[in-house]
Amino acid sequence: MSNGSFPFADPQIYATVSTQLAGALSIKCNDLFTTDRDGNKHQALFNGETHDFVRNFNQPGEYLDPITSPLDDSIVMCLAFNKTPAGGEINRLFEKTPYSIGYHFSFDFDQETTPQIRITPNTEVLFEGFAHLPMAFIGGLHIQYTDTAPDVDISQISLDSLMREDGTIVVDSLKNTTNIKIFLKSESTIPFQLKVVLRLLDENHNVINDPATGEALSLFDGDTIRIDPPIVSKNGDRWVYTPKESTITATLTKSKLDQFPKAKAILYYVSFDTDSMKEAYQLEGFSAKLMTQEYVKFNIGLTAQLDAIVHFNTGNKQ
Repeated sequence: MSNGSFPFADPQIYATVSTQLAGALSIKCNDLFTTDRDGNKHQALFNGETHDFVRNFNQPGEYLDPITSPLDDSIVMCLAFNKTPAGGEINRLFEKTPYSIGYHFSFDFDQETTPQIRITPNTEVLFEGFAHLPMAFIGGLHIQYTDTAPDVDISQISLDSLMREDGTIVVDSLKNTTNIKIFLKSESTIPFQLKVVLRLLDENHNVINDPATGEALSLFDGDTIRIDPPIVSKNGDRWVYTPKESTITATLTKSKLDQFPKAKAILYYVSFDTDSMKEAYQLEGFSAKLMTQEYVKFNIGLTAQLDAIVHFNTGNKQ
């Protein structure tokens, strides 16, 4: 990531209290905070105070009745914190990258609602918390992902591999091969225009160079391939991404093709920036979200025009 920050768009913190305590409860947040790497403390503010959050669980169904509920029964109570004044303004906690998060909660019984309480020797109180931290894509943001597709042994490709397994088509002689092209077929649900750079690696994971230029071999015209973003439409309150397939092709020169047998892996760089989102979508109220189900797919292949003499093996037929 460069030339920008990567803040959280709408952070939310949730806490659950699971217990066999029987009686109406009041849960108080005495402190909720993060610390940054410099040791500075950033506290939640509940209506302007650092310790003014009280949640009463005193309505029917929110607590265990100490008289009528079974002894082995338990209940889960949920707390939610967000960017609103009543919810703690917890966006304050993430203005700087958090190094740690801390909290201090206490609880008491609501004796007006349940004058009697029940505590058994096996009674437990389990407190759990988790955070929902969507990231905001702001101006000037640039993100790049790099990975390698291993075991790409192009040297194994031959005419034999292109014939039928039953051997019904036999190439007697290959006279000429022309118009060799490489193509890349892509499909993406990521709501940005993607920029892709491909590099061929040899068996030592070194980048293969183009002998004509001495620089990294470029498979397609230009060094950067642009992948179209998906089509975005609105379904009620939800934005829906429909992937759009695109295919690009390039003619391979002999000098490039001669390097293919050396290739054992493909290194790829995928990047996007906020400018590409602005260019792709001019939709009022559109907010890009990257979910775990979003994806980008690539298929790379070769085509060629063959001038060959073939005969068909017809078995006993003349």
